[in-house]
Amino acid sequence: MAQVPAGRHAQRWLVFPFQTLLVPQGAEYQTVRQALQRTGQGQDIQLRAIPMGLTGVTQALTHAPLEGTALVLGVCGSLSPQCGVGQGVVIHQCRLYPPAGRPPLDCDPDLNRWLEQRCPGLMPVAALSSAQLVWSAQVKQQWGRATAAQVVDMEGYALLDHAQTRGAQLAMLRVVSDDCHHDLPDLSAAMDNRGQLKPLALAWIMARNPRPAGRLITGSLAALGRLSQLVTALFD
Repeated sequence: MAQVPAGRHAQRWLVFPFQTLLVPQGAEYQTVRQALQRTGQGQDIQLRAIPMGLTGVTQALTHAPLEGTALVLGVCGSLSPQCGVGQGVVIHQCRLYPPAGRPPLDCDPDLNRWLEQRCPGLMPVAALSSAQLVWSAQVKQQWGRATAAQVVDMEGYALLDHAQTRGAQLAMLRVVSDDCHHDLPDLSAAMDNRGQLKPLALAWIMARNPRPAGRLITGSLAALGRLSQLVTALFD
């Protein structure tokens, strides 16, 4: 756990242990930013937008390394029937998938305990981090059975690997935005190698897949609403 800073902010750090919030750019970042503004507590916390995807995050961290304690906030996909849309999760362990010989990495246990005490109802889970968007329900179910992981994201492993290399402490709180029973649109062609969405390609793919696109939108809105509630709860 990070040392408590001296001075007039010391009491606040006894309650809130994170110096930096890391949030994927776009709707997730805007949701967290607005929730922080409503709490009136975010002025002394660094809120940092990160690219989507392992490659984009790795590049961003090269230019701006992590220090101290950080909390990753955002959404994730489900690999298990136990994790439905809107379920908040605390990630205890994260694996790269496919593993490519890389070991599992653990989030900071003290920070995890703080999150679970602050926000009852969060589910402790193991996560996979994938370099590709996982849109197929069949693939998600296969990965879940093969690894016993409950959720999948696209940034966690790179963030944990970097944090441990730098001696920083990291926790990850996410909300499930898509279940493991239904396909989503394949948005791979809509994301560039810097982890940014291409609006025209995104609109084209969504228009050609109206039913999966509807599920994606509905699930994302539900997850973002829950994410906003959880950010507020962190300061209650």
